Amino acid sequence: MARFCTQCGRRLEEGEVCNCTQQNQNTAQSQSTAVPGAGSQQQSGSQQYNQGMNGGQQSAPYTNYQGGRQQNQAAGGQQQYQGANYQQYNQGMNSNQQYGQGMNGGQQSQWAGMNSQQMKQMGAQAMAGARNMFREVLPILKRPVTETRRIAAGNSPLVGLELIGLKALIILIIVLIAASRISGISNGMIQMPYFKLIILTLLLTVGIDALEAVLLNAFAGMFKGSTNINAMFCVVGSRALYDGIIAIVAGLLAPFFLTGSAFVLAFGGLILPYVQYGAYRSVAQGDDDRRVYAFFIVKVISALVLYVIFYLMAADMLTSMIGSAMSGLGSGFGSGFGSYY
Repeated sequence: MARFCTQCGRRLEEGEVCNCTQQNQNTAQSQSTAVPGAGSQQQSGSQQYNQGMNGGQQSAPYTNYQGGRQQNQAAGGQQQYQGANYQQYNQGMNSNQQYGQGMNGGQQSQWAGMNSQQMKQMGAQAMAGARNMFREVLPILKRPVTETRRIAAGNSPLVGLELIGLKALIILIIVLIAASRISGISNGMIQMPYFKLIILTLLLTVGIDALEAVLLNAFAGMFKGSTNINAMFCVVGSRALYDGIIAIVAGLLAPFFLTGSAFVLAFGGLILPYVQYGAYRSVAQGDDDRRVYAFFIVKVISALVLYVIFYLMAADMLTSMIGSAMSGLGSGFGSGFGSYY
């Protein structure tokens, strides 16, 4: 059976050994000997390969380090950018707040200036109205009918309302002074309800006068007459001026001459309706007989309302004053008996 070399594939005889392996080794040695430095080149190539591998391994951390440094620098720059933006945002917010505060301060100062101007204007108007009212006092006292007709021709209720308010102020001052005197005389045993006194006084003065002006205007129309509410306030204001003067005279006489004070009040209550009717008749147009009935009905209704208000509120105040006086007397008697025993 034929055999072949496993290395070179040559056919071998029986028992023959191929020398191809030994020939190859000899050839390699001769080549290495014939080319000096080939091994060193191979060795240097391997060394360069190894150094290249080591350099690649060393350059990788350096590259990573450089990349990380760049990333850190980028992150730092971003943080600085964010910090700058945050500072700019805060500065913007602060400037907005300052602007808002400035706007609010400007608005407040503007409102304060407007309020002060309005207060000055109101004060100037009040002073002008007061001067106008006091200029009308003496002419109305001298010529109540003529002056009332002249004032009513202006179609303004201002003078009439001012005179009504002046009367209420005068009577209120007199009532409060009288209440304090009574409380002082009783050594504090009678507790004066000052708030109720103020409300009662305003209802019996301003409330009744305003109601009478409205009723005069209403009943003049019911009895086929013609007038207006502004003229009726002027008529009632003229009568209120006389009421205030009578109240001043009666209040001055009361501490010294109580009978004379009562006489002044009664006399004024008798003559003032005639003065008021003369002013009403000169302002309201219509039949003379009907105007008399209209005026009479209004005075009756006003008197009834005044009586009801005075009865309801004065009765309550008198009850509370009597109760406080009785309690004060009881405590005084109790302390006296206690000290005696």
